[in-house]
Amino acid sequence: DVVGVHVDDVLIGGKGSLFEEKLALLRNTFPFRKWKVSQGDFCGSHLRQDAETGVIHVSQAEFASKLPKPKLRGRGEGPITKEEGKSLKSVLGSALWLAKETRPDLAVQVSQSQQLLPEPTLKQARTVGNVTRRARQYQNLEWKILPIPFEELRLCLHSDAAFGNASKNGTQAGYIVGVSNDNLRRGEVAPWGAATWKSYRLKRVVGSTFAGESQVLLDGLGHLEWIACHLAEMGNNKIGRASCRERV
Repeated sequence: DVVGVHVDDVLIGGKGSLFEEKLALLRNTFPFRKWKVSQGDFCGSHLRQDAETGVIHVSQAEFASKLPKPKLRGRGEGPITKEEGKSLKSVLGSALWLAKETRPDLAVQVSQSQQLLPEPTLKQARTVGNVTRRARQYQNLEWKILPIPFEELRLCLHSDAAFGNASKNGTQAGYIVGVSNDNLRRGEVAPWGAATWKSYRLKRVVGSTFAGESQVLLDGLGHLEWIACHLAEMGNNKIGRASCRERV
C-alpha cells in the first residue's frame, strides 16, 4: 500500500548522536520540500540562531511592515459603519497575532483597542491607527530566546496593574513570565528573556490599585506554575499531576 503524508512546517532542535540518528530517520521517512538550517521562516516568523552565542532571534518585521491601518472616514463623529467595523476587526486580529507572537510592546494597545468593540465611535476607532503606527515604527524588534542550560533555568514573574483605566470602569493589567538563572535570585548580573506575556482587562472591577495588582499577580503565578510543570515533565517523564508541585 502507498500512504501519502503531507508535512507542514516543522521546527526541530537538538544535538548529539541520538538526535542526529532520529533526524536522519525523519528525513528518510517524509519528503521535505525545503530544509533550512540555523535560520528560516516558521508560522509567519523568521527565526535565526546565532552560531556564536546560540541566541535564537525571532522576528516578524515583514508582517509588521505590512500591517494596514483601519479604513475609516477621515472626518465625522458618531458610530462607525458596517464596513468600517469589518476593517477594524481585521486590523485588530492581525495586530493581536503580532502582539502574542513576538511583540509584547503592542499588548496593551491591542487589548484596549479590542475593548472598544463591537460598536466604537468613529473617534475611538481612529485610535487603533496608533497600533499600526507603533508596529511599523519598531518593526525590527526581535524576541530573543536565550541558550540557558536546562538545569540552570529559572522562571520569574513581573506583573502590574493600573486602576480604572480600561473600558467599563475596568482595570488594565498585565504580566510577563521571564527566564533567567540563579544569578537573578542572588542579585547578580543575570541573563533574562521573555517566555510569555499578557495584557488584559481584569474580569472584576476592583476598588484600588493594590487590589488590581493582587489579582494580576495571582493570574501570573498560575501561568508561571503551568509553565514550570511542563518544564518539570520535560526533565522527568515519570512526573504526574500529584507530584508536579513538589518538583516545581
